[in-house]
Amino acid sequence: MFVRIDGEGNVLSFSTESGDYEWTGPACIKRDKLRYSSGHVFNMLEPSLPMRGIKIRACDIDTYDDYTRAINFVRSW
Repeated sequence: MFVRIDGEGNVLSFSTESGDYEWTGPACIKRDKLRYSSGHVFNMLEPSLPMRGIKIRACDIDTYDDYTRAINFVRSW
């Protein structure tokens, strides 16, 4: 899932096809902003857009090679 953001880093929309960044999921959101949805988490958040986004550096770890690369990635900090 991707997000499109504005110049101030606010999330404007979600897309499965393209965007400015890959979306990792919500970090913190007030409970009253959530509405039940039988769809995905991002569907619950869409009525509250735009909302503040936070850029993070991350990597997926699905294999041992990913794990090895992640160790080097973290060491680079």
